Amino acid sequence: MNTVHSGSSSRWLHLFASIWLVLVLSVASPLAAQSNERDAEAIEVIDAALTRFAEGGQLSGSVLIARGAEILLEKGYGYAVVGWEVANTPETVYRIGSITKQFTAMAILKLQENGLLTVDDLICIHLEECPESWSAITIHHLLTHTSGIPNYTDDYAVLSKLMYSTVGSAAVVDSFIDEPLQFEPGTNWSYSNSGYHLLGDIIARAAGVSYRRYLQETFFEPLGMESTDLERNTSIISNMAEGYSTGRSRAAYINMNVPYSAGALISTVGDLLKWEQALFNGQVVSQASLDTIWEGAFPLDEQQEYGYGLIRETQDGRVSISHGGGINGFTSLMIYLPEAELTVIMLTNREDTPMDVLAPLILDEMLKVPEASAP
Repeated sequence: MNTVHSGSSSRWLHLFASIWLVLVLSVASPLAAQSNERDAEAIEVIDAALTRFAEGGQLSGSVLIARGAEILLEKGYGYAVVGWEVANTPETVYRIGSITKQFTAMAILKLQENGLLTVDDLICIHLEECPESWSAITIHHLLTHTSGIPNYTDDYAVLSKLMYSTVGSAAVVDSFIDEPLQFEPGTNWSYSNSGYHLLGDIIARAAGVSYRRYLQETFFEPLGMESTDLERNTSIISNMAEGYSTGRSRAAYINMNVPYSAGALISTVGDLLKWEQALFNGQVVSQASLDTIWEGAFPLDEQQEYGYGLIRETQDGRVSISHGGGINGFTSLMIYLPEAELTVIMLTNREDTPMDVLAPLILDEMLKVPEASAP
């Protein structure tokens, strides 16, 4: 959907399946052994391909590719503001949609480390209003999309009213609080922005400060993520891209209280690399907390499982950790391959960005095995 499709499950799961097909076909030897020369060749090919997509009007955004801490490509393509022909750069700020969810999830784990809640807590302990139907739902269920609470962004009639309104986040909860559960908590999986919206309120109550302030003080400021924030309706944001639906059409307006902790963060490719490196190096939460992300993950199929704000895929012993996002005017994707120490971050200001083409193209080239030298 074009409005707060911050993680349309079928779209992103199809994309991740395509990514793993690339991995299976492309990798025949340890990825870490790829040479700097091969990386340089791959980046040249990728940059040329992305430039063609941009010139053809199919790509507008910023792309970062890194091997470990080394940035191999960090470049903008297309325009941040089409009418003024303001170019996208590595410093351009974008809405990141459902990539927000991993920040929300890590905030919960940080609060757990500080003894302010546990993922096994019933959510009614932490919410001012809690219907009887939610009495068996835990924070863990919200984190893994196994609560059964209907996804408010799937109801277009409800969403369209909220999207063009000026209501606060509480009104969003009111839109689904009386809806019946889709299934008994913990027995099934269904992507729910509603669950992650509630997590923002749980974080604020447990921390004693707003969701935005907690993220700023706990993550953004310590990690030097100066261009990352929760977007507010009245914000004036330096270097912010304008969002487009297709071509030269501006995206529909959205009240940013609607996506909230499910998808309202803005960031840059550089800031997200800082986040990813800190996260997987144990600087965001402890290694023990990182392990809990997957301990109760819900299996989506034979290769994929949804943990806390992240999807992990395993194929032939190789692991990819990913999440995508989509929201009015913007599409995003982050992919991390631990074995290869490879990171790909794509942030775009187009809703119709062909991520299912671009991501496999990049991974295919980066994971090619160097040809053997002639004897």
